[in-house]
Amino acid sequence: MQKITRYYLGEIITAVVLILLLAAFMSPPGLLMPASTEMLLLVIFVLAFFVYLGFIWKEHARDEREHAHQLTAGRVSFFVGSSVLMVGIITQALNHDIDPWLIGALGIMLLTKIVVRLYTQITQ
Repeated sequence: MQKITRYYLGEIITAVVLILLLAAFMSPPGLLMPASTEMLLLVIFVLAFFVYLGFIWKEHARDEREHAHQLTAGRVSFFVGSSVLMVGIITQALNHDIDPWLIGALGIMLLTKIVVRLYTQITQ
């Protein structure tokens, strides 16, 4: 366990910072922070997200077990992310006010999954 946390410590810290920043954005506008603080948090959020993407991009499996763990994590995150977007679309459809960003995000996720799957099948 100590090896796992030491190996992934930067990624874990970055993910926690992202979650805390997302939680801060959930407050009603102007209630907990002024607009200038919100803009500063937005910049910090974007920078932290790019750091997290760097961790994800540079990860590589050293053996078959780690590769299986990466595949499982990717499948579960795709399943959860697409399910949350579906719930959002269904909820907003019932209110007759669908946010196009939800539809676009889900469409891009699905399209990317198909394109990358085909690309890896062709090239490998």
